[in-house]
Amino acid sequence: MTQENLAEALRLSSVYISQIETGKRKPSLKTVYKMAKVFNVPIGMLLNEININCVSSGIDELIRMLKNRSDEEVSMVTETVQEMLRHIKDKKVIKKD
Repeated sequence: MTQENLAEALRLSSVYISQIETGKRKPSLKTVYKMAKVFNVPIGMLLNEININCVSSGIDELIRMLKNRSDEEVSMVTETVQEMLRHIKDKKVIKKD
């Protein structure tokens, strides 16, 4: 199915469908529900796929930002991200207790 066909079936613009597919936009739950009906698949299957695309898009953006940076700059960013992830993990553990 083309983006244009899907857009027509959902009564949305093909530009919006393209943005969803590339991870630039997140669809509403209503839109995901309509997509599931069009594709005749469980809604959970689409939610997992959308989440994977968004993560992949974020990683691609990080790679783009780090390209042409010095080793020292990349190292600083890596250390910062590692510390942020440790902080996030610690907060989740606290919330569960």
